[in-house]
Amino acid sequence: MHPYLFPRKYRTLTRWVTVVSFWIIMLSISMGKWGVNHYLKLKEVKNEFILSNSKIRSKNQLIRNEVSVLTHSKLAQEDYMRQDFGYIKEGEIVYRFEAIPTEIDFRVKSK
Repeated sequence: MHPYLFPRKYRTLTRWVTVVSFWIIMLSISMGKWGVNHYLKLKEVKNEFILSNSKIRSKNQLIRNEVSVLTHSKLAQEDYMRQDFGYIKEGEIVYRFEAIPTEIDFRVKSK
């Protein structure tokens, strides 16, 4: 009895179909919408979102702390209004000075 069940040309065709199928599967895994490259890009975008999210959370916590302090402290409210909006207390005198010129000519004039 012959050791092969199929003739040689069918075995060769089967090998080629197997090899080509294998390469098609490998290319589809490595490229395309569901490929490794796309996965790595998505992973990078995810890490950027995580970093951005942590920055926003820390800013949010700072704002919550500021709101808490402003809610419970009259002194903090007064200080906030003075620094950010220029408010003054009743009866307080405010002095305004003109801006100092930024360019001063220090050269000695010759006669």
